[in-house]
Amino acid sequence: MSFDLSSLSLRESFALQLKHPTEGYPLFADKEEKKPVVINLYGKASKQYQKAVTAMQSRALRRQAKKTEATPEMLQFEALALLEACSESSENLVLDGKPIATPADLRALYENPKFSWIKDQVDENLGDTANFTAAVS
Repeated sequence: MSFDLSSLSLRESFALQLKHPTEGYPLFADKEEKKPVVINLYGKASKQYQKAVTAMQSRALRRQAKKTEATPEMLQFEALALLEACSESSENLVLDGKPIATPADLRALYENPKFSWIKDQVDENLGDTANFTAAVS
């Protein structure tokens, strides 16, 4: 008998339910807890992630060719660009009455120091392979 690797294949996306920044409980948009606050993420097996990494590598190679040192601002830009590229959409997420719906909206949220806890959760969960591993059937 052979081991079938398909049971461990990576899914392209994952729905991250945000958690309260200090208490750790899952966030919901309603009292009945039927509307989870979710950010849909693309993982390493997705075209979006691979395209973003290729773009980062291309920029790094251009800097290297020009003998330009990476600055902290450049590194922050790269990290945010990857998070934006890997953020598909959100569900039940609003800021000041305005829905946070697009990858650009999510990037603006990640850049906002008042919501660094959201960026931290996205970053942590994006890097956790278990979130993208297909369930064994």
